[in-house]
Amino acid sequence: MKPTKIVLAFLLNDDEKLKFKTELGLENNGDLCVEITYVKNEKFNYYIPNFLIKGKKGRGASTYKEKIRSVLKFVSENFFFTYIPAVRTSDQSMDVLQSIVNNRISELKNDSDYYNALKLLEDKETKLMEEISSTLTPTLTKFLPDVKNALITTTSKRRVYSRAMWTLMIDDGNNTDISSKGDGIKSLAAIALLKSTRANKGFVAIEEPESHLHSGAIHKLDEVLREISMHQQVLITTHNACFVNLANLESNIVVSNGECSPVHSLDKLREELGISLSETLIVSDNIIVVEGASDIRIYKKILSIFSSKIEQSLNNKTLSIIAAGSASKVYSLMNTYESWLIKTFAIFDADESGKMEIENMKKDGKHNYAKLPLHGRNETEIEDILPSYILNEAVSNVLGINIDNETFKRDKSKFCKRLKKFCDASGYELTDKDKINIKTNIADLIEHNDNLDNNLSKDVVEAIRLISERIEKDFSL
Repeated sequence: MKPTKIVLAFLLNDDEKLKFKTELGLENNGDLCVEITYVKNEKFNYYIPNFLIKGKKGRGASTYKEKIRSVLKFVSENFFFTYIPAVRTSDQSMDVLQSIVNNRISELKNDSDYYNALKLLEDKETKLMEEISSTLTPTLTKFLPDVKNALITTTSKRRVYSRAMWTLMIDDGNNTDISSKGDGIKSLAAIALLKSTRANKGFVAIEEPESHLHSGAIHKLDEVLREISMHQQVLITTHNACFVNLANLESNIVVSNGECSPVHSLDKLREELGISLSETLIVSDNIIVVEGASDIRIYKKILSIFSSKIEQSLNNKTLSIIAAGSASKVYSLMNTYESWLIKTFAIFDADESGKMEIENMKKDGKHNYAKLPLHGRNETEIEDILPSYILNEAVSNVLGINIDNETFKRDKSKFCKRLKKFCDASGYELTDKDKINIKTNIADLIEHNDNLDNNLSKDVVEAIRLISERIEKDFSL
């Protein structure tokens, strides 16, 4: 059987390079690569690690080889590794929490006040141990005459507070020690501590972070892990699509049949995760979610005018526009598609329901959305940004009434509210079916309008252009 090899590559910053040279007397260009090979000792049936510094040639290689222990000591003191296993027993969870806290406390080792306090504590403990020992020896010799002396001592000099000196109390309605909490809370507590450290020289490895968590907490955890990854390297193993990095596909590594390989396509990733998309579903890699059914055709037309990339993507079906049915259903639909590893972007009306859904997305740290400009109104829906002559023609086609008057224009409400008030004042009952027919007619007129870009107001043109740019960037078009 081939020996197991692990290669650790470190990139030292300027301060670390200076520290490396000062402490070890070795020059370094910033690259430090350590190879660990585990070779099995057949006689005693255990594995022995062999260490090698890679990438060094000539005289430098022999110098590094001579000082391999010093190099490894430097790495161990300046690089923190945190491992959170998939099966998290109470003891394992506490070990992880203790390790994280102890790493933070170790930052105090160069603090003189802290050192002096520990020295005082150590001296007092030593004196007390000597007193106890002085009474222990005479008693023991009565039972064991061969015993000449018994001395209680510490195994090593105290560098930081012992693990028994702290605990984590969590009040979730029942203020108790972390050890008595459920597995989900223990896992999240450890990760929350990682976030609080803000260390920039650590490596965090987490197996199946979704374990013991409900779906809502998993999305929150993904957000926290991404924040941690801004300061530390994070490696997770997972079967949950929520943690997939869609922004950088190659950062996702698939382990299959004992081999690792970076992901180059979403189809491969879906296959490995067992995600099967029905033939009846939209299977584009990117989806824009809008509110109403008629909005789909309007946005296709408008966005294509201002972005040839969006137009091309819509035509080759790598981008689709889907209607949620209402603003309140947009975010839920986005989460569904994202669980299938499809990138999403939402466009909301600038009204109360759109505002509420945007707030829900913000709470979850989501920013893949845009909203329409108010365009001089209190509220705005897609029809409000379109040329008035198109609205007039559509209403006339369906209801046979003329809305081209000052009363309708001065009303700052969104289109459907304005239309409802206008119809009520005109003695006409506007039904839901009428609204649908009018919106459908507007979409028909927009689709066949070849001069639309010249009839939109400047603020609308600028807003749509910015939305188009956002979509291009988010979808990497």
